[in-house]
Amino acid sequence: KFHGDLSPVNRELRDIFLADKSQDFLNYWGHIFEEYVGILLKQYFGVENVFRIEENDYPGKKADWIAIAEKSTILIVECKSSLLPFGVRMTFEENGFQDWIMENFVSGIEQLFSTEYLLISNRLKIKFDAKDKTILKIIVTYENLYFIESIWKDIIRRYMSDISLNIKYPKVSNNFYTMHILELELLEEVVAKHSFKEIIDIKENKKLTFFNVFKEIEKTKLSNRLLKDIENKFFSKFIGEIT
Repeated sequence: KFHGDLSPVNRELRDIFLADKSQDFLNYWGHIFEEYVGILLKQYFGVENVFRIEENDYPGKKADWIAIAEKSTILIVECKSSLLPFGVRMTFEENGFQDWIMENFVSGIEQLFSTEYLLISNRLKIKFDAKDKTILKIIVTYENLYFIESIWKDIIRRYMSDISLNIKYPKVSNNFYTMHILELELLEEVVAKHSFKEIIDIKENKKLTFFNVFKEIEKTKLSNRLLKDIENKFFSKFIGEIT
């Protein structure tokens, strides 16, 4: 699985490259992460309903993907592959947290806002009607940030106000959500039976993480067909076939 298997490797390789003052690994890792998220979105919603936002097409900060989740719901997805600095992770030092959140999350939220603004203003090259549709903005993270929505969301909203996002992008809703990559990997069986709007409604009403929403509406163990196929192809001789 993208997070559980690769996180320690990511940290080791990242530190090797950073010691040499190189951003090459971080840039390539970010690209791989974005593409992997796109593969999952296409698996769930269909290749024809998922669109890449190409950086060269739009100046400034833009999100990575747009997906038509169902007839009435559009997802705007921004991917953030950055890991929390080791020192901050060990000490939970508040200023370090705030600096990291500002650098990664507030910039990511602006990418979501600017993309929604282009969408509702009919300025995207991707042509589909967003009128009367629910637009949901989601940051998919590689780092496990369970604390973002419970502890830091009010702080993030204050930062959003400080940089005047609502003034820069009028008519854009103020809502956004964070989803860990593992939660995205487990989404397949949930969206096969439930609308994304239903998932968000439960999340909002009960103040749950996506993972806990999934557990509430799907009592069986969740899995992902793509990951099963990969694990059976490459690892079945070591751990047995996964069903």
